[in-house]
Amino acid sequence: MTLRLKIFIAAFAALIFLSEGSGTASDKQSLAILPLQLNAPSGMDYLKGAYRDVISARIGAGGGIQVEDPAKLQGVIDKQGTSGWSDEAKKSLAKETGANFILEGSISVIGDDLSLDVRLVKVDAWSVHPMTYKGKGIGAFTDMLEKLSVEARGIILGDTPKKTMEDIRPVPAAVTDKGPK
Repeated sequence: MTLRLKIFIAAFAALIFLSEGSGTASDKQSLAILPLQLNAPSGMDYLKGAYRDVISARIGAGGGIQVEDPAKLQGVIDKQGTSGWSDEAKKSLAKETGANFILEGSISVIGDDLSLDVRLVKVDAWSVHPMTYKGKGIGAFTDMLEKLSVEARGIILGDTPKKTMEDIRPVPAAVTDKGPK
């Protein structure tokens, strides 16, 4: 192999390596999580906060997705007033916040039955991905949020859907290392 060919291959490999690692914050997808509509008996308002906090943390966990600041979103929603839930208002909200995706939905609690019904909207094409999760007992809410997070990440990033958050988050070697054999 000639020296010129070796230099060309090394330069080409370096170019590929550098171009793959040159992602910037602007390459991230941005998600606006709208307030959850709650259809439940009084005293269950904590589900709204838990929903936004858990979804924000889990969707953002694997990188590549920036979750918009809830206070910023609420400011835009307050400015829009009660018309803030029309598709046009949501497009305006996305434009004002820079969000590529919007997550909206509701949770219904009837007796021991829970239903989480959400729509993930890709703003530029206004393509809607409806997702529904059902469970028994308030403990099922966490599992429902995990499934939603995994599915939403897959849609937003265009990845093959993962089964669990552990498939998304790398597990530290100390946890997986079983020691000497």
